[in-house]
Amino acid sequence: SLSREPSEDIRRAGTMSLGWVALLQIDAFDAYRAQAGEEVARALTRRLCASVGGSQGPMGSLLCAYQDGMVAVATPPLSAEEVRRILDTARETIAHLKIRHRDATARGVVTLSGGYAAVEGRLAGRALAHASNAVATAAQAGGDRLIQHQEPR
Repeated sequence: SLSREPSEDIRRAGTMSLGWVALLQIDAFDAYRAQAGEEVARALTRRLCASVGGSQGPMGSLLCAYQDGMVAVATPPLSAEEVRRILDTARETIAHLKIRHRDATARGVVTLSGGYAAVEGRLAGRALAHASNAVATAAQAGGDRLIQHQEPR
């Protein structure tokens, strides 16, 4: 079962071999929920979960689905290109639903932003923090985009 605390979900996921942690956020979700209603917004969040493969899909393990339209996903070790391709597929799947959203990005439909970070050793919590910063940056930049956390060199 999933908790409402990402740190707890990440700790439990620490028993698997993690490669990446990703956070996916439905853009302008609060405005969408106010416009469409709670049940419709929850259905959209379920669709987002399905787009990353449910509980054991192409991304790995769905860790948590939050009431604010965000989902946390952990992956097995994959290349950065593979992770981005999978996340892009989820992003385009949501956009291609063509659900009208007046407060959305330039597309005028519900879109998705994401942030993802590599898990270094057993530091999954740190990767979650980096993914959280990356998804916030994506949303602040206008949404409908993915940002990979890059460690400073």
